[in-house]
Amino acid sequence: MNASSDIRPPFGFEFVARSPTVVHAVVVALGGCLVYLSFLSRKRIASLPSPGDVIIEEQKSEEIPSSLRPELEPLPNFNYATTAPKKIRPYKPKFHLTMGIQSNHPNDLILLDRTYRSRLAYRRHLLQTHPTETYGHLPAASWAVSEFYTYIISQHLPTRFPQHFSKSPSGTLVQNHTTTNTYPIISQSAPNALRALGENLDEDFVFLLPGDDGIWRVSAFVVCFPNGFNLGEKLGWALGDIHSPAVPGLEQKLGKSLERFFTKLQPGVENGVRRVNWGIARSQELFTPDGIHVYEGEEVHEDSAIRAEECCLRVERQTLWKLPGTGAIVFGIKTYMYPLPEIKAEEGEAERLAEAIEGLGDDMGWYKARGVWGKTVLEYLRS
Repeated sequence: MNASSDIRPPFGFEFVARSPTVVHAVVVALGGCLVYLSFLSRKRIASLPSPGDVIIEEQKSEEIPSSLRPELEPLPNFNYATTAPKKIRPYKPKFHLTMGIQSNHPNDLILLDRTYRSRLAYRRHLLQTHPTETYGHLPAASWAVSEFYTYIISQHLPTRFPQHFSKSPSGTLVQNHTTTNTYPIISQSAPNALRALGENLDEDFVFLLPGDDGIWRVSAFVVCFPNGFNLGEKLGWALGDIHSPAVPGLEQKLGKSLERFFTKLQPGVENGVRRVNWGIARSQELFTPDGIHVYEGEEVHEDSAIRAEECCLRVERQTLWKLPGTGAIVFGIKTYMYPLPEIKAEEGEAERLAEAIEGLGDDMGWYKARGVWGKTVLEYLRS
């Protein structure tokens, strides 16, 4: 891209990239310092849990010494176009609502694979056509969104994937070489930052902040691939209000544990954790804000029109970490879709999945709408 040409990325990022003057460079540098200092000096924002089935466990509260913190490893020769999506088969014969997590290395925070280019195109389309459903924020979350954006755009992506993201000579811009779009390292606004995250990454993000009552609440989000929820209608909601009574047993078994975990989670990407969630999708459609789960008062009827060959195992790889400046928690969701014919082609896997579907139990099976697709899918897996 010609350094003297006008750069007008989408969604309001409009500026002219010219050879920077000394004054411009100094102003940008001072601006970056002021934002960073604001993160550190500002009292942690009070006000706002998470969508999806967030199921996590207690983590030791000791903070990792800086000398032992894992560094981000650059992948100078990485090519996402030749990288297959992760194969995750998380189901077990009998479902238990537990707080199952494991630590997550910073290298594994953001994952790219050969679906990256096509998914970015779809995400951009969704951000344009469904803006209120795919991103939003409360005013109190602006600093948290800016902190996360600055880390991801200015540090994580250019460091981890230098072949696909690079900084301009002035260090004030970052270019995505897949889309050729260029972004400032400091966002102009929370909406711009959320849209930029949504159109550059194949992960969805939800920001959580504690209210004055200590309850963690949804404060901002960019979610292009929702699985049965519309966060645009739930900004500011407490975790228990979002999930209960929809997820059977969540509030009774894990409600207090979740709040304790969020509060005790040590800040820093090096202290992040991850878990997985799975279900059966009736098609390969990724944008499903409703019609996925069964809620109280709704009836369940078998859908004879469902074709098992078109159904997918939908797996969410979920990450969770606390920002060091604002204290906000960022909940990341990477969605994988595995068509059932692919599962059936793997030796023994079809029966394992069938047993896991049966092992969901009555309550969780009802919530996941097993009564709609269960008979058709089980017959296909065992045929």
